[in-house]
Amino acid sequence: VRAHWQAYARTIGLRENEDKAKTWVKGARNRDALRVRLGPHANIVDNIEILGVAMADDANPRRKPTPTEKKRLDEATVALRRTRHLPHGWTGKTAFIRAAVARASYGWLTRPPTVQHGDALTKLAFLASGLPAAADRHLAAIILGHMADAGFATGYATAMTTIRHHQQPGHEPNKAILRTTTAWMRRYGWHSDGPTRWTHAGMDATIDVMIDPDPTAARRTRNGYSHLLREAWRRHHFHRWSNSKRRDAAQAEHPEYDERRCRAARRYADGPHSAAVLTAATVSDAAYAVMTGNAGAHHCSFCGAPHGHWLHQAWRCPANPPPVSEPTDPLQRRL
Repeated sequence: VRAHWQAYARTIGLRENEDKAKTWVKGARNRDALRVRLGPHANIVDNIEILGVAMADDANPRRKPTPTEKKRLDEATVALRRTRHLPHGWTGKTAFIRAAVARASYGWLTRPPTVQHGDALTKLAFLASGLPAAADRHLAAIILGHMADAGFATGYATAMTTIRHHQQPGHEPNKAILRTTTAWMRRYGWHSDGPTRWTHAGMDATIDVMIDPDPTAARRTRNGYSHLLREAWRRHHFHRWSNSKRRDAAQAEHPEYDERRCRAARRYADGPHSAAVLTAATVSDAAYAVMTGNAGAHHCSFCGAPHGHWLHQAWRCPANPPPVSEPTDPLQRRL
């Protein structure tokens, strides 16, 4: 095939890509034999890349990133570190964060990046956002959005590609991509019930991908599945916070996830101050005194009351009147 293509390329005058020709073969012994046959200057590679996507059919989760994958991860890392120092407000920084994560999330079809790679980028995204260090990482992930979470964004792109591919009439099932999708979805509570069917017990939801020759109906179905994937991710992070040992989770009485309330919270997180409150980064004077080892200075800085705890300062302090009456719901009272 290569010889025929080179002969045809010379016929039509294509010469600029002759030095980019690559030959792929699996196995070190086969590579050595092929190098003897093609000569020392042959460009023999370990994996095939098409449009920057590594097509290596490798289920090993410890497989090292290919040079192209590593380059994208490194570029996203640099971009997130630079974003931390940009002279922009909340809206501008979150836009840059999502753009940087999008750079790293492209092209992971035959396996997702390791959890360590995803967590490292997500931590950098948190630092770049400017949220206080006391903010809960899981609540911060929800507020920053799913496209700022590298671990989610990479798998989400693969999952939507899987769904789109298996909706098309005459498609060929791709076991490698299905395996990648199933492994990623398992992180957020999905369980495989078949080759292209997944269920989520906590959400009482099912993603059942079937052939659909109607493009409009297929797109509508994909949009519904896309929403379920995002909700499963938000539910996962909310439960990680709610079931944690943090003081604010206990004060909120370890609530269950509510999609409607989560949507409202995300809508109101329109700046660094509201985001700090919604991610439990704010603490009372009494808690701050304990945190800094100055337990004696726990009075309210607004009115001088002897007990400057959260309920007093947020809802009951006469010198800092709240905009609404004190809520009875423990989650709203804390966040």
